[in-house]
Amino acid sequence: MFKETRQFKLKKDFLILSITTLVTVLCWIFFQLYWTMSKSTISKLTRKQMATLKPKLNSQAIPQLKSQLFFTDEELQQELKPISTESATPKEQL
Repeated sequence: MFKETRQFKLKKDFLILSITTLVTVLCWIFFQLYWTMSKSTISKLTRKQMATLKPKLNSQAIPQLKSQLFFTDEELQQELKPISTESATPKEQL
């Protein structure tokens, strides 16, 4: 009878352990799925770039843009300086 009681207790302990393990695994899967579904893969910069544009045109900015498209006579008369093509190392070291 002691042996039967011991086997029953082992079966009961094994059943409790199995159920606890099953619940733990199911909770783990559920929370992983929830976390995966709720996490956004779009970065903040991309979300900012994807923001809708307002279809309103600033009519005061158009004349300012037109005035910036042309060079003044003074700007056209200025002589452009050539870009220096000197190497970074002195010639003596070459």
